[in-house]
Parts: sequence; C-alpha cells; structure tokens
Amino acid sequence: MTIFQPPQNSLPISAFESLQPALIKVLKAVHDAGDSDEVQHRLAIATATNELKERIVEAKTLIDALPGGEMLIEHQDEVIKALEQLKAQKTEHLIKFTSLGTAKSELTAGSTPMQQDSAT
Repeated sequence: MTIFQPPQNSLPISAFESLQPALIKVLKAVHDAGDSDEVQHRLAIATATNELKERIVEAKTLIDALPGGEMLIEHQDEVIKALEQLKAQKTEHLIKFTSLGTAKSELTAGSTPMQQDSAT
C-alpha cells in the first residue's frame, strides 16, 4: 500500500492557517475598546496588528518563492501552451524515430547474407 507523500516544494500550511487567528486577535482587540483604558487599547491593537502583518509577510514570502509565482496568469498560460507544443513535437519525433527503427529492422530481417562462392 502506497502512502500519499506531498510534493517536496509544497507550502507549509501552518503559515497560512496562522493568518486567521491573527486576524481574529486584531478584531477582538478593536472590539474590546470599552474594557480597558485608551492607551492599553491602542497598544493591544498595535500588537495584534503587527503580529498579523508579520504573518502576512511570512505567507507572501512563501508564495513569492513558488516557481512561476512571479508571472502573470497570461504569461503562465503562454508558457504552458509552449510546453504542450514542445511535448507534441517530441512525441511526433519519437513516433517517427521508432517507426524508422521498425522499418530498418524489417529490412535487415528480410535480407539474407550473401553466400560466398567457394568454388573459385
């Protein structure tokens, strides 16, 4: 039985899962304005906001490190189309090559080596 192994270059999900709790912490800090004095309230909001910013920067860094992540979707589509055309050309060349090999082996299998005349 084969166990599923994620690709080596997969993103760490924990980096993105940490965004939601950080956002909730900011929202709670903003919502809990009446529970403390203004200075503590602002400090709590600033702390929560900075934590969220750090999580966003971390997630963005991971996304930017993905291969092709810097390309626009249109450019990615062009690259995919070019690679598909290249694959089709290589497949066509491979088919031609194998058919040449088959034809050549049929020719050599059908011919018999010349017999030398030993009477001379």
